[in-house]
Amino acid sequence: MGAPAKLEIIRGEITKVQFTSETAPARGAAAKPQTVNKTRIFLRETAGGPERDFVFTDTTVGVHEGHTIAIARALARGHKGPILLALINESTGQRDESAAGFARAARPYAMFGPRWKAFGLSAALFVAGYLASRFFVSPDKGAGWWISWPLMLAFLAFPVFWGLAALWESMTQGRAVRDGEGALRAEIATRLAPPAPASPAKV
Repeated sequence: MGAPAKLEIIRGEITKVQFTSETAPARGAAAKPQTVNKTRIFLRETAGGPERDFVFTDTTVGVHEGHTIAIARALARGHKGPILLALINESTGQRDESAAGFARAARPYAMFGPRWKAFGLSAALFVAGYLASRFFVSPDKGAGWWISWPLMLAFLAFPVFWGLAALWESMTQGRAVRDGEGALRAEIATRLAPPAPASPAKV
């Protein structure tokens, strides 16, 4: 299991907003083209600092120049770029979360997925079958027999191993993903919470 995703909070004032829409091509004969609305936000994190721009697709958060917003993103192992988690308009209180983003960021990183695990099990099955055939079951037969039937057995077992590995991964990772999502939401809430008021000085 890999390290948890690193949370990134980008906070600042909106300097400019651009709204665009485009039509996504239909997929399948019965499907209809869909309109995708995009919001490009130009953000300045500090007074006099450089602008950064971010693009959001079909967001439900209303944004205007002068609003203060926070963007929560995650940097997770196995993903090339940051994963968008939430867009929060601190001026209006509106919030838009990406359920898919939280699930992707919270999923434990595995170097070898179900397909590679199935390949390893199939290879082990082939080796075991070859050794059993050559030294125990049919040592009097040639190399063609020793290789052919274990190879066929491994080939037939590969999709079964793949399905079992995928099922096991979904069963074991479900709770880990939920716990990871909860941890990310808690950290976002903590980091965006207003600072506690200073206690009055004692006389």
